[in-house]
Amino acid sequence: MNRVKRLVYFGLLGCVYGVSAAKSLPRWADSEVFSINKEPAHAFSLVFPDEDSARPDPNWANPFASSSRYTMLNGQWKFQWSENPSSAPADFHRPDFDVSGWDEIPVPLPWQMAGYGQLYYFNSALPMVGDPRNRVDPIQEQANDGNADMLVNAKIPADFLEAAMARWIPTLWNPVGSYRRTFTVPKDWKGQRVVLHFSGVKSAFTCWVNGKEVGYSQDSFSVSEFDITSYLKPGENMLAVQVIRWSDGTYQEIQDMIRMSGIFRDVYLFATPKAHLSDFFVEANVAESLDRAKFSVEVEMRNTAGRPAAGRMVEVELIDADGKTVSRERTKMPKTSTGKDSKVILEALVDQPLLWHPAHPHLYTALIKLMREGKVEEVIRQDVAFRRFDWDDQGNLFLNGKRYMMRGVNRHDHSQKTGRTVSYEEMLQDVVTMRRLNIDNVRNSHYPRDPRWYALCNRYGITLIDECNLESHPVPQIYSDPEVEALWREQALFRMRNMVAANRNQPSILIWSLGNEQFESKELSIVKAMHDLTQSIDPTRGMFSERAFSDADDKNHSPFLEFIGPMYRGADRYARWHKTGQDRRPFFMSEYAHAMGNSMADLAPLWKTFEENPGMNGGQIWDWADQGLLLPLPGLEGDHWTYGGDWGAYGNERVFCMNGIVLPDRSFNGKSHEVKAVYQQVAFSAVADAPGKVRINNKFATKNLNEFDIEWVLLENGRPIQNGMLEVSVPPLSEQVATLPFDLPASEPGRSYHVNFDVKLRQAKAWAESGYVIAQSQVALNIPASPAPEMDLPKGSVSVQQKGNLLNV
Repeated sequence: MNRVKRLVYFGLLGCVYGVSAAKSLPRWADSEVFSINKEPAHAFSLVFPDEDSARPDPNWANPFASSSRYTMLNGQWKFQWSENPSSAPADFHRPDFDVSGWDEIPVPLPWQMAGYGQLYYFNSALPMVGDPRNRVDPIQEQANDGNADMLVNAKIPADFLEAAMARWIPTLWNPVGSYRRTFTVPKDWKGQRVVLHFSGVKSAFTCWVNGKEVGYSQDSFSVSEFDITSYLKPGENMLAVQVIRWSDGTYQEIQDMIRMSGIFRDVYLFATPKAHLSDFFVEANVAESLDRAKFSVEVEMRNTAGRPAAGRMVEVELIDADGKTVSRERTKMPKTSTGKDSKVILEALVDQPLLWHPAHPHLYTALIKLMREGKVEEVIRQDVAFRRFDWDDQGNLFLNGKRYMMRGVNRHDHSQKTGRTVSYEEMLQDVVTMRRLNIDNVRNSHYPRDPRWYALCNRYGITLIDECNLESHPVPQIYSDPEVEALWREQALFRMRNMVAANRNQPSILIWSLGNEQFESKELSIVKAMHDLTQSIDPTRGMFSERAFSDADDKNHSPFLEFIGPMYRGADRYARWHKTGQDRRPFFMSEYAHAMGNSMADLAPLWKTFEENPGMNGGQIWDWADQGLLLPLPGLEGDHWTYGGDWGAYGNERVFCMNGIVLPDRSFNGKSHEVKAVYQQVAFSAVADAPGKVRINNKFATKNLNEFDIEWVLLENGRPIQNGMLEVSVPPLSEQVATLPFDLPASEPGRSYHVNFDVKLRQAKAWAESGYVIAQSQVALNIPASPAPEMDLPKGSVSVQQKGNLLNV
């Protein structure tokens, strides 16, 4: 079958399902082909050659620099952009192909941010279907290489649903990025296994080393790794990558964000022994009494050598923050045949562990060592946290036995300068700014993150909901139509497996999400399959699916899901369910208080509802930062924050991407201060008939208010007249009535009195200096006062004159 016919079938898939049709598709248009020669998903790890280099906490700005096992491939690459697959260079991966005349592009960076192709902003639209360049009559054009290949765009779908059901992918306007660079493998890697790692490529790509195809991958926001050991040669090697903008995977990535493409996260090489630590799973299970924990590590070794691997030992050392060894366990690894895996489990009991909590994110370190004849061959370094996250039969969440409310926000990976490519410095800025605004929970909307993000959240005390890169928002039928669902099921499971396997050791993650606005509100077998798969990889966490919540039939479907997490609705309905006993699973709002424009008036009332009702556990505001891009605009000097219709696309959803509680550069607006005020965990209120008293509510789960400095200022008609410090001891999760430490002013006509309270950090935190204000409040002193004497208005009339835009009174 020649390529012309293959692509014609591709355009007519609504009536050509089946094995023969699937085999005739290009890989990027076949929903059943999403990984070729890719390494199995496994836990993210930092690999070191020895203990000495593994022990210090790495510099997370570039954690790979501390290990000789890594070679970064970021930097300037040769690049050519083409408007469709047919016009892309077919043989550019050959070492003798001349790319000297090509442009250069920084990697990582979406190619749109380097000036290639089209930026789009849509909430749930599919520009690959809607762009007019793809909505033309079926045509055929001779391909550039002059052979029998043809460019075919058959049967234009009427709408998104018809396109998805037919698995239609455009061939006329479907840009392709072709990348080339050279690299040299360090000499001391001789005899090692060498892996090529891509942290993020959108939406699908094929890679070659020295002219030979290595593999293919989809799932834009998960890691793709390829064993390239057999493809290498001494000296200089050549790497080629070809990325297609839209693939069948695009139907699984219809997220509300600016649409970009290309290599947008790190690319690097790393080396391991031929018999190496291929995966591991850390569990730190804290007893209900909180005074002891069971620490266990399941370790997998894979043997890629040409002979059986014998005589290996595995040692796991647990180290506290001061560098002291807490436990050290060792066991033999079974003899492992070529191409096979072996597993062992090492366990230890830990007394009085320091517990991890947003208020005190205590971390330990595990060093997992592979040894042979007493010599260390490989070391993996992993964050470990002891925490107990659970819930009661009323749906109330608890962290380390204390009530836990998610004061959260949704966050996209977004940089005002580099789009989807976010630097470590920008991640750090986000974490620090969130903590300063009293945010301690993030939903990773709508895809997994760069490993450095998890490392920062582990260290700064931000709990996470990690979300699968799966959203078929406008075309849910691909998972509800049983005939079509079979063609997408394995790809959905693949995406969930990628996330959970990679991130299950990150202690900041509390909950898994099956995707955003994904699946219809009914019982679907794919939801159960994803839940069961996740539990088989990580039995320690629960999960939710937002659209399981149904207004239509007044229930939350899929009773096996541990959490209920609707968007923008559901609190009243859940309160009724809870009261009647219909459903008391833990409830939170995975999106609420949509922060576009001058908004969020409902934030404080919603939090009052959360705090007053059992089973309600807070939620995540939509969203963190305005998604504006700093770009030039015609007729204006300099760069400006652009959005929606600023990029000349055929359509857009305008300002709908500008709904952050901070601006694109993370500076504050009014919503920033509103969030900080509502999320603060200290509240002051007046006491009825007792003007010299104040009621103080401590919402912190682990901190007494005597750990903070509380400053008061007495105001008379808004002007400060006295100030001082208020010393109180209010235990966690309690309230107390305190006496104000000053004499009450005498009652005088026409004068009002208020007291301002500032709660300040006594000791500096990683995210704020000593003296930083974490909570503020103003309380009126209800001092009875006679009214001010009446005033006689001056005689005469009021004169009003309008001059242009001015009104003179």
